[in-house]
Amino acid sequence: DGPLARLRDRNQLDRADKARNFALAQAGEKYRECFFRAGLDPLRTLDPSQEVKSAFSPNGLWRCESQIENLQKFRAAREAIPEDFREPLAAIVLEDREIVDVGREIGAYKDAKMAGAVALFILRRGLTALARHYRLISPTGAV
Repeated sequence: DGPLARLRDRNQLDRADKARNFALAQAGEKYRECFFRAGLDPLRTLDPSQEVKSAFSPNGLWRCESQIENLQKFRAAREAIPEDFREPLAAIVLEDREIVDVGREIGAYKDAKMAGAVALFILRRGLTALARHYRLISPTGAV
């Protein structure tokens, strides 16, 4: 159970609407799935914004077409997230970092409640953008 699953289970992604809470969590899981299926591991051995280097695979080739397809899906989803929200969302969803730690890094708050609130706000906005991209929610936000 990572931070995203705990937030989903506690209905903290959207306290008022359980369906939307689930849709936001599902968007995060789809994003993570594309990340791993593209061959991008949590150790950041491959930067998705750069071309593939020969050290990753012989002759700089991808191992299979599905990796290329998932990399394209990952990049498209990443572009759908507002730029200011990308890194905090990636830290929580892809790296399984705790929201309090991420909040302390991006905000000026040392208090755990305030840091967590800042990170949760950013995570919700980023997941909303992803859910719209994946068409899990409508552009108006309805599930």
